[in-house]
Amino acid sequence: VMIAATLRKVSKTLGLVTFGVRAIEKQTEPIGPVLGEINAALEQVAGALEGVVAAKPAGPPPPAGAPLEPMTGPKAETQ
Repeated sequence: VMIAATLRKVSKTLGLVTFGVRAIEKQTEPIGPVLGEINAALEQVAGALEGVVAAKPAGPPPPAGAPLEPMTGPKAETQ
């Protein structure tokens, strides 16, 4: 009798979990195609960054405490 009651509780809990997982699946379904587009864009960015890193000549690292190179570009104007 106790085993049957425990199994009923487990069954009820599993039903609630299944219901919740299905709700999450439905709510996040529209994200799939967008994530594919984001991933493709990030792959392009990664390729461009690899090209930038490959084009920059490697030199010795700056000594500890040396000032950093000044920033250029839009962010440099705000700092």
